[in-house]
Amino acid sequence: MIKILKAPYPTENSNASNWKKSFLMSSFVFLFLYFFQPFGLNNYPFGILKLTLGYGFACLITMSFLNILIPSIFQNYFLEKNWNVGKQVFWSIVNVACIGLANLLYSNLMEVANLSFGNLLIFEGYTVALAFFPLLLFIFTNQKLLRNRFEKAATTINNKLRTSQTEESEQLPQQIILESENNTDSLILMPDELIYIQSADNYITVFYLKQNKFTSILLRNTLKSIDGQLSSFSQFFRCHKSYLVNLNKVIHISGNAQGFKLHLENTDERVPVSRSHNTTIKELLTIRP
Repeated sequence: MIKILKAPYPTENSNASNWKKSFLMSSFVFLFLYFFQPFGLNNYPFGILKLTLGYGFACLITMSFLNILIPSIFQNYFLEKNWNVGKQVFWSIVNVACIGLANLLYSNLMEVANLSFGNLLIFEGYTVALAFFPLLLFIFTNQKLLRNRFEKAATTINNKLRTSQTEESEQLPQQIILESENNTDSLILMPDELIYIQSADNYITVFYLKQNKFTSILLRNTLKSIDGQLSSFSQFFRCHKSYLVNLNKVIHISGNAQGFKLHLENTDERVPVSRSHNTTIKELLTIRP
């Protein structure tokens, strides 16, 4: 069980997707309560539509706060490279508990239920029964499906992985010159010496070989700017918002529920691939029949 909880799990960093998820969940809450009218809601004297819309809105506000605002404040905690099934389960518990509390506060506002510890337990119990166990089933099932999908795809890619380096045409420059943002620093490399580049805010760390020794240097620049500087070289690919890699240095690719990870020469770093680039990376790393 501990092994399953530590298994990688994808996070959703897109605000649009989180809004969509919040809207769908709140819509489900509204529709379920409106049509089935459980817990004696049919006895509410001032209109069931108004009441159930309010529960849906309370769910929307709660989930939006938890899944859009909180991750933007505590970004390091929600980094996908550290996210796993256990964290996803815990965060689902937090969501469910907060939705239960929001429902109680709204019920008190609408004079459906009084604020009390007993009512809090009741509302939390109802919320868990309706939402948590289906979410738990979804998390474990989704993790297994995603893991199997990416592991299978990674095996296919590895069987076709290019073993020869990309040939540069004669008119292309034989050296790479990476300039800092203010042009005070620069790094001159041969294309084959550059392994990968990682960005953090307005700085990049370049990992490369120097006299066959793996080393790195920090430059003030953005990955977008560097990507433009390397546009003449087809073997360099920005596979993630924070990573640019030399595809000729990829020796293996692995997959888990979060997606693909690139294994590079001379380093133990596992470079992530954005899910939007899954198809592209398969095309770039394999030889089509």
